[in-house]
Amino acid sequence: MINETELIVNCSNCGTGHRFDKILIGPNGTPIRCANCKTVFFVKPEDETKLQSPVIWLVKDPDGNTTPFSNLGVLQRVIMDSRAGADWQLSRFGESWRSLGDIEGLRMFFDRRSQ
Repeated sequence: MINETELIVNCSNCGTGHRFDKILIGPNGTPIRCANCKTVFFVKPEDETKLQSPVIWLVKDPDGNTTPFSNLGVLQRVIMDSRAGADWQLSRFGESWRSLGDIEGLRMFFDRRSQ
């Protein structure tokens, strides 16, 4: 069952449905590689008005300090370098906060760094 933080996106090539967390959608869309046919396609943002800001994501550490990110690749490297924990929180546009470890699209980076 899909919840309010997720959406189902279909591959532009084969139509396979993929669950995707809305919090990970960037200002120009976010690329997804289809697990079925390996085609890369983009999930587009739904609210264009907020995308004028250079800060898309905020990460909050356990002490309440926040760091802005405009690029998810940088956040992924921070996770891989063990500079952010699974208990840290992520917000898109400063709205609702969720633990990094609870976000499906980021969980793999915590798994990789522990290998």
